[in-house]
Amino acid sequence: MSLTADINAILDKEPGTLPAELARQLGATELEVLRHMPEGMATELPATQFEAILKDVKTWGNVTTIVESAGSIFELKCPFPNGSSKFGYYNLGGPDTPFHGHLKLDTVAAIFLVSKLFHGVMTHQIMFIDTAGGCIFKIYLGRNKDRSFIEGQEARFTALKSLAATDTEAGA
Repeated sequence: MSLTADINAILDKEPGTLPAELARQLGATELEVLRHMPEGMATELPATQFEAILKDVKTWGNVTTIVESAGSIFELKCPFPNGSSKFGYYNLGGPDTPFHGHLKLDTVAAIFLVSKLFHGVMTHQIMFIDTAGGCIFKIYLGRNKDRSFIEGQEARFTALKSLAATDTEAGA
C-alpha cells in the first residue's frame, strides 16, 4: 500500500489519530505524513511565510501553543507573543507576556495548516516542521468555555490558506 492509503486506513478506523502518531505507526516523518493526508486536511505553506504567519497569529487573541519533546507536552494558552528576527532566530516575548523563546529560523522547512477531528471535536492547528521532518511546535485555535472557537479565529486560519499559492515550494 502507499503512504496515502495507509494513512487513510488508519484515519478510517481512528479519525482522531494525530500526525505524530501516524508517523510513529507508519515509520515516516510528520512531514511525509502531512504531505499525504486526505484532501483538505493539511495545506502546506512555504517556510518563507514563517514571520508573516506569526505576526498575524499574535493578533488573534488566546491560542494554544504546544511544544512536544521526548514524549512530554507543554501547552501555553495565551496570545502568541510579539517577535522579531535577529541573529538567525525569531525572538519571542515582551513585557506583558510570560511567553518568551527563540525559534531558530533556518530549521523551519515547512508550515502546515491542519484541520481534523481530535476526541470527536474539529481542531485547526498551524504546524511548524523542521528540516528533519518533525514538528518544532504547533499553534491551535483558541476555544471559549463552551469549546467553540474564539470568534474570528477560524476565518483568520482559513485566510492563511491563500499563502499556499504564493510560493512554488509548497507542494504535494
